[in-house]
Amino acid sequence: MKLHNVPFLTFSEFIRAKLKSWAIRGLQKDAQDIVYVLSRYWNRVDINRIPEQDMDTFAARNPDAAASWTALKRRYGM
Repeated sequence: MKLHNVPFLTFSEFIRAKLKSWAIRGLQKDAQDIVYVLSRYWNRVDINRIPEQDMDTFAARNPDAAASWTALKRRYGM
């Protein structure tokens, strides 16, 4: 999506991109970014845009994200 000709990512797209980056490089900075966005905006995230298996792995390795991920899955009846 573009906003005044500036690329803009939704929360879901941001988490998906950071999750892919984290899976490849394993940087703590990527993990912190995911946890920050997920914990604050979990109710605005479209779970269909996030690979469930990758996010399950991420939540298992980063307990700070587990509660938000569980709440998001519960919201979508998973």
